[in-house]
Amino acid sequence: MEVFDLTHSLNQIKPAFWFDALFAVVGLGMLVVAVIILRSVKRGQGDTSDRIRRIGWFLLPFSLFWVTFTSWMNYQDIRHAYAVRREVAQGRYFVREGCLEYFRAGVASPGKSTADNERWKVEGREFSYGAGEVRFGYHAVEPRGGIVHPHSRVRVFFVEDEFLGRDDIVRLESQSRACPSAPDAP
Repeated sequence: MEVFDLTHSLNQIKPAFWFDALFAVVGLGMLVVAVIILRSVKRGQGDTSDRIRRIGWFLLPFSLFWVTFTSWMNYQDIRHAYAVRREVAQGRYFVREGCLEYFRAGVASPGKSTADNERWKVEGREFSYGAGEVRFGYHAVEPRGGIVHPHSRVRVFFVEDEFLGRDDIVRLESQSRACPSAPDAP
């Protein structure tokens, strides 16, 4: 039996601070560039400088929106991670167990859509995750060493993420060759 387990290492349930910070830094960088453009390029110095000023005036509200939006998303990510940590510490999570109703392996080098996600269903609940995701829950696809296979019997412990509409798998037990091979996902 193969096991992925965060229930006994709660300190691993945390937001991806570096990933969140990356988006904030990009927004702050755009804001700085907009301010520099608007302060240094004077109006009426020719066609090129007028175009550059228009770029600055576009970049200013766009960067403010970017910083506001990413700050709000980062707050939601941080809030959710610590809420999941509390739920797991108190033993409040859902459990599904059994043979897979269907299975579709994820892609080892995913694109930007969820079409490349690994998908499987057990006890009427579908789980979907991709190799390229940045999240604390289980998300290793079969081609990259994932422990779920078409013929696996699984016991999955998860917490719902209502904000993003997904389930965060905090513990996964998988026993290979314990069930008949599941059909391909619809």
